[in-house]
Amino acid sequence: MSDTFIRRFLVIILTLLGVYFMTFALIHTQQYIAPLVLGGLFAMSLLPLYNILRNRKWGAGISALVSLSVLVIAIGILVFVFSTRVKSVVSEWNNLQTEMLPKINTAQDYLDDKVGVQFKELDRLVEFMKPKEDKDSQSFSISTRMVSDTMNPLFGVVGSFFLILIYIYFFLFFRDHIHNAILNFFSEDHQPTVKKALHNTAVVCRQYFVGKMFLIVILAIIYYTGLQIIGINYALFLACFAAILSVIPYVGNILGAGVAIVLGMVTQGLNPLTVVIGVGITFTIAQFIESYILEPFIIGNQVGLNALFTILAVVFGGALWGIVGMVVAIPLVGILKVIFDAIPWTAPIGTLIGNIEESNSNTKISTLLQKIKFW
Repeated sequence: MSDTFIRRFLVIILTLLGVYFMTFALIHTQQYIAPLVLGGLFAMSLLPLYNILRNRKWGAGISALVSLSVLVIAIGILVFVFSTRVKSVVSEWNNLQTEMLPKINTAQDYLDDKVGVQFKELDRLVEFMKPKEDKDSQSFSISTRMVSDTMNPLFGVVGSFFLILIYIYFFLFFRDHIHNAILNFFSEDHQPTVKKALHNTAVVCRQYFVGKMFLIVILAIIYYTGLQIIGINYALFLACFAAILSVIPYVGNILGAGVAIVLGMVTQGLNPLTVVIGVGITFTIAQFIESYILEPFIIGNQVGLNALFTILAVVFGGALWGIVGMVVAIPLVGILKVIFDAIPWTAPIGTLIGNIEESNSNTKISTLLQKIKFW
């Protein structure tokens, strides 16, 4: 057995062990690492605004604070619009219970008869939808437990949100210090390449997150228009909900369509088949417009991942960190691609996970036509 074979075998074993222990560490340190990762990604997204303020001779502290305020205001507007729609649905929850319960029972009977399998989740949903007596101590106990189970994660989310804001501020405040520290790890000959890679990582984050915010608004308009044409109640709520879910590639669109179909079923005067077909057409058209028209023009090709590794990134991110992992998976893998492309011996990996180039044309319209042709 040659020494070369043994060395390669040891490298493979050590790499697999390193990946295993890193994955184990990431899973068990999610509550500490996830806010730090989100803070870093959002800070890179805000770098253009921060740099503009710094070029106008603003101090690092005030520039970081103003940039952070812009982000908070943008998120606040989205949350306010969505929360007002949620309030309208919650206010009519009793009516929704009354309308949905017979339909759920009918669906359960049909599935039991035709499939021969009892769906426990439907049984639980039926029990949840049934009205409870106010004086029933068991109902009070369940309600108390539900409130407790809801409030505990809520406090955790609020705490993580403020922690992310703190990370964003300090990442921006120490931007130059962090940038110079990274460059000092490399010789002067390699520093231009490192600078370009750092710039490209910031571009990936900026175009992805800022572009996604624009996409959410545009998709909400498309969804609202389609659902209004169908005649589904709570069209604005469903449009905002589905648009926000679009930050999770593929999975978010499916979940949004599913919720739209469920609420569409309880709309008076609508045929269930009409709801399914109408919602399907609406979300299919929106997905096509998002993937082939909006993303190339708004987000661009900087992330540059092909569909296979996009799905793998989302699945792996979800397995690690749940919804947060799904959201950050694409920009993180996009950053890895930038790093792989910058290093000669890892460049083939960047090529593997990158988009397939069907055309050498630089025009976006031509690229769009080529994508449709080769799809």
